[in-house]
Parts: sequence; C-alpha cells; structure tokens
Amino acid sequence: MDELFWGNEFENILDWIKRLEMAYEVRGYDEVKLCKIIKLNLQCKVRDWFKKLQLVLANWNEMKTNMR
Repeated sequence: MDELFWGNEFENILDWIKRLEMAYEVRGYDEVKLCKIIKLNLQCKVRDWFKKLQLVLANWNEMKTNMR
C-alpha cells in the first residue's frame, strides 16, 4: 500500500488504519511487515511522533491504539 499519512486535519486516521488492515489481510502480511509498511507511510510530524514512541510499542495493537 502506497498511501501516505501526513496527519493533516482532513485525514481520517481510523479510515487509513482500516485500509492498511485490509491490505494486510489480502496480502497475508504478518504484524512485523505491517508495522514496517506503516513506518514507511508516515510523513512529517507523524513520523517524528512515531520515532519517539517506537521504543515502547511492542505490537500492532499498541501501535494502532496510540495512533488513534
């Protein structure tokens, strides 16, 4: 999935997460690969925010909860 997330006010994080999860299921990705794809698609402030959190996030559910 090549859909970037910028964290702008017009973007809906819940819709973006749902699309990622659908791509995850269709392509048969494991959680590790899904998290890597997400990291690649986060942009600007959102990427910086994630870099600060990635040390404490252990799995996809924690990551998803924090992104919401």
